[in-house]
Amino acid sequence: MRFSLLIIVCIAMLSNLYAAEDRPVPPPLAAYGKLPSIEDMVISPSGLLLATVTTIGEQRGLLIGRLGGEILHRYALGELKIRWLQWAGEDHLIVNVRSTQNLGLYYGGKYELGNLMIVNVKTGETDWPLHNSKKVFNSSFHTYRPIKAAGRWHQCLGTLPMNSSIRSGDAWISDFELDLTCIDLEKGKRRVIARGRKDGAGWVIAPELKVLAYETYDDVDAKWKLIGYESRSTLVKTKDKFGLNNLVGVGRTPGTVAYYQHDRDGVSHLMEIAVDGQTQAVELYADTNINRVYFDAETGLLAGVLKEADIPELEMLDPNREAIVRGARKAFPESNVHFRSASADWQQLIVYTTGAGDSGTWWLVDISKGDAKPIGYDRREIQSKHVGLARMWQYKAQDGLAIPAIVTTPPGAAAEKMPLVVLPHGGPQSRDYLGFDWLAQAFASRGYVVLQPNFRGSGNYSVAFRNAGFGQWGRKMQTDLSDGVKALANTGLIDPSRVCIVGASYGGYAALAGVTIQNGIYRCAVSIAGLSDLPAWLRSVVHDRRRDDERYVEEYLGVDSSRADELEAISPAYLAARADSPILLIHGEDDTRVPIYQSKKMYSRLKKKKKVVEFVELEGEDHFLSRSENRLKTLESAVKFVMEHNPPGVLAGELEQQ
Repeated sequence: MRFSLLIIVCIAMLSNLYAAEDRPVPPPLAAYGKLPSIEDMVISPSGLLLATVTTIGEQRGLLIGRLGGEILHRYALGELKIRWLQWAGEDHLIVNVRSTQNLGLYYGGKYELGNLMIVNVKTGETDWPLHNSKKVFNSSFHTYRPIKAAGRWHQCLGTLPMNSSIRSGDAWISDFELDLTCIDLEKGKRRVIARGRKDGAGWVIAPELKVLAYETYDDVDAKWKLIGYESRSTLVKTKDKFGLNNLVGVGRTPGTVAYYQHDRDGVSHLMEIAVDGQTQAVELYADTNINRVYFDAETGLLAGVLKEADIPELEMLDPNREAIVRGARKAFPESNVHFRSASADWQQLIVYTTGAGDSGTWWLVDISKGDAKPIGYDRREIQSKHVGLARMWQYKAQDGLAIPAIVTTPPGAAAEKMPLVVLPHGGPQSRDYLGFDWLAQAFASRGYVVLQPNFRGSGNYSVAFRNAGFGQWGRKMQTDLSDGVKALANTGLIDPSRVCIVGASYGGYAALAGVTIQNGIYRCAVSIAGLSDLPAWLRSVVHDRRRDDERYVEEYLGVDSSRADELEAISPAYLAARADSPILLIHGEDDTRVPIYQSKKMYSRLKKKKKVVEFVELEGEDHFLSRSENRLKTLESAVKFVMEHNPPGVLAGELEQQ
């Protein structure tokens, strides 16, 4: 397959511009902190229409238009948090949104809930099918891929049934078992096709709205079952300590389902089994670490997987589509390539790239013409010369374990004895990938080297690497970070006396632990939505009766109870007196993942001990910094704090005199 030489040459030129100019003047922090200009982009099955969530000026909206032509519809989005877009044929666009809702004390306070907006592309009308209903609660608990039945497209989702009073009109949640509900997108009618599932993600639906199978999970006894829907016969049953087994969709052929099963060692296997129970389950992609799976938009059949790597790679089952993927990837030789959307015939692709000199570009790849054209940019103000070089690096922890990491260096800067920001990821069973990281690049633009260690316990490596983190929360998971500082200092790249630590979620905990559990390493710490009181957190997990989560968390913490004495020894809130550097706390008031009291308690303890501490509370913000103004406020506060306590342009000796 051949692509435009001009495009390939342009990419190479963008990469080379980075090195052509020393110490470029960086763009304002707003260029990094605000939400990207394009949040999502999907092409219709025909390849003729394009839907985009974009910000133009201060206006954030959804645009639907003809490819390369007129805009058909515009919708103001305001503060709606869009999670994804998906086409249901040519006539309907499914928009999945999230919001934080306070259901009151009776139902347990605040929750992060999903919902659906359905756009009729022909008329331009929008519909919120769960609004104003007294039969179902106004939230989607799982949203499936659009499915065709009787020639019409349907959208299926998990719904929570409600009862209502004829006399008063009041409505209330009648049960906490979810139904499987499907909406006829043309007629706008909603009907329940399967009832009474505690886990709304637990069904597999084939074309013509045929339910193939469902799963059950007893989190007390850790028993997981896969059951054929029509026969009600058990196809698979196994122990699942952490509740990780799950159905993912239809298999490679009709009448089969694909699911993840974890063995006794915790290794994940992608399996396939026929729902008639006549054949044994088979493993797909054995010995392949899978990031996610892909399904054909028309047939619903398993179509490919995203293989785990520092830059995950798409691999398709169909040889023709696999050839298209490989050819398209070659058109971007210096980039991290992500396939975001495709027409039904795979002749039009939406590809997203980051990498050397690229802060995020959206491309239309036309297979029939062998051409690729840029059609959108995440951050226009951040030019090629402003993008710091990010590369994979590896170092040894104290006990000899190899720790992978990403090192980002400032654009055009002299690569020696530089100040450092350590930026641990959240999770902790997550990881950082090569690509444009807005927070890392913002600090790099201000003159800092940024180290992002994928410490032991990180996910998407081997199970052994994950399990190496069990019992090491606040222990070796923490020293893995400071070992990275030492190893990087030994290369001469950074000055070990000029280091701050910044992190969000678990990374926020690690930042606090870096100046309480550990001492003498970091000049300052910034915790964004970080945990500080582990006993209180574990008690909340136990209180919510999330037994699989409880077992999972206890493995990482190395305890068997929320009353374990050793929890206080790794809780920064209990170690406030030991804090040896200034601390900045940033937290969203609507955070349902790590409640804001975790930062409020840390702030109170530090103030009582007369420590240097600041607290920034983000109004109306969730755990993920979904609102643009709060993301920018977070970035500006964090960068200002780090630059105040560890100025990038000051030598270590001068810093000591300040």
